[in-house]
Amino acid sequence: KNKDVHDNSKATTLPIAREIVETYVLDPVKVPWYIDLLNINLNNHDLEVAKERIRLYMEALKKDGTRITDNLDFQPAS
Repeated sequence: KNKDVHDNSKATTLPIAREIVETYVLDPVKVPWYIDLLNINLNNHDLEVAKERIRLYMEALKKDGTRITDNLDFQPAS
């Protein structure tokens, strides 16, 4: 039995955390706050959604320094 990582997170949150760390460490443009990448993926367990959110964040940051800090799962009432 692996005590380091819960089995249910191996296919959900762990790959997302890895994607966040890889972006944070390897991208030539440095994210000002690591927590931003975590926050945009709160309650998300889908790696493809996480990759898209990280891509959007990095695109905005590189374009004009914008940080996405909104809860991307919250849709305001119209």
